[in-house]
Amino acid sequence: MGRRKELKAQQVKIEARRSFLKKAVLGAGGLGLVLGALKAVDYGIDQYYSLQRHPICEKELAELERLALETHKGVEFSIRDFEAFSLSEYEFSFKLSLGPNFSYQTLLSKIKKRFPYDKHLVVADIGGSYGKAAEGLQELKGIEAFVIDPATKLNKEGVGLPRNRFFVRKIEETGLSDETFHFMTSYNTYQYTQVPASFVEAHRLLKKGGMAIIDVPYWWNTDFWNKLNSSDIHENVYVASSADLKKFDMMPSSVYHEIVKTAYDNYGKDAGKILMTRFAPSFIIKKK
Repeated sequence: MGRRKELKAQQVKIEARRSFLKKAVLGAGGLGLVLGALKAVDYGIDQYYSLQRHPICEKELAELERLALETHKGVEFSIRDFEAFSLSEYEFSFKLSLGPNFSYQTLLSKIKKRFPYDKHLVVADIGGSYGKAAEGLQELKGIEAFVIDPATKLNKEGVGLPRNRFFVRKIEETGLSDETFHFMTSYNTYQYTQVPASFVEAHRLLKKGGMAIIDVPYWWNTDFWNKLNSSDIHENVYVASSADLKKFDMMPSSVYHEIVKTAYDNYGKDAGKILMTRFAPSFIIKKK
């Protein structure tokens, strides 16, 4: 953490120099010089952080993989015996609340802009079972995916995500450091967690500027709302039921109808598995 603060302080100094250079050249009246000078400074910043920041990212990633294996000690794993949800099924389900144009790739690209000097985004699927959805996240460019799940069943060795990407832990008490992940997601899991602890821990694990999108079946339960609103982080939890994460208005019924029809067109009889818990909004946790 000390090295991270040092780099942050250096970044502030570089940005201050950049601002000073811009004002100085503008004062000289040379627009071309301004653009050229800023381009040179930006190039220098990028080169500096490519050398300084990325090795730290790699060390953090290696440490997370080591910690994941630590959670396997004393655990007897059995092999998967049913088909887990895929990332495309997660994604299609979230379209019902986040809008028909939602995709993990688009959302993660936007989040990546908040962390310009991080080589990759470290993400976690809460309750990710055997890691089928996390495997889909891992395939996206610039993503390093993990699973947090107390289950003791995994894929066969060498199939899907490697074993060092699975934290055998409950989301209420992961034991991980603050600000571990850039992004977290969860589908059809939070009904089995303890609220508000599962929200509080997810918020703690997010880096500042990070986000989590969570499916919460049985959200209409009054006890759920009482517990959630009793937490210190409830003001950082949002509810979305529209096509725009910035506008939490109702989705038109015509759009909803088209999504349902498309679900059956794409998944046939399996669409019911997706839709049965989707007559509900999505919950968004933002780390400010």
